[in-house]
Amino acid sequence: MGKELKKSYRAYTAWNYEKEEDFINENGKNGWQLVKGGCFHSVYEKDNSKQYVYKIDFNPETMKESIEKKRYIEMFEDLGWKYINSTYNGWNYFRKEYNENSDASEYEIYTDHTSYEEMLSRWCKWGKFALVLELVLALVYTFMAIRHMDILIGIEAALFWGLFIWIKSGVEIMNEKMEDK
Repeated sequence: MGKELKKSYRAYTAWNYEKEEDFINENGKNGWQLVKGGCFHSVYEKDNSKQYVYKIDFNPETMKESIEKKRYIEMFEDLGWKYINSTYNGWNYFRKEYNENSDASEYEIYTDHTSYEEMLSRWCKWGKFALVLELVLALVYTFMAIRHMDILIGIEAALFWGLFIWIKSGVEIMNEKMEDK
């Protein structure tokens, strides 16, 4: 008989990736172990034999097969984490078997402020690139809408402005997290 699988279709923002971690860990507590994490789609397998703690790390260097990716995964494995998979945009999923007698710090992947800040900084760089792109598109569409007096282009411009504001708030949240940690 085949393994029982469950698919989850959810979207999370980079600046609130902890919500995705919480969701994955809650599924794990209920016997659904992550076998493939993703930006919009994750797959779980029913397995009550063990309990795991799941963590997500952003590192775009893992988007390509390389020596850096191998070293990166080995670093986590040396600390007891098992690599699950990476997404096309640089998010990496790991799990570690849970032991109730272990200290909570055993399940942290950012053991110091510097490593956590590096992860947030990597995402902020990508976020700032997206901000510039959205700003350019918003300005171009705004000028086109005004020049042609076209309501549909105006709606598209408003959408680009909305995305710009949304991403900007996300970058600000990540910057605040760097200051708070």
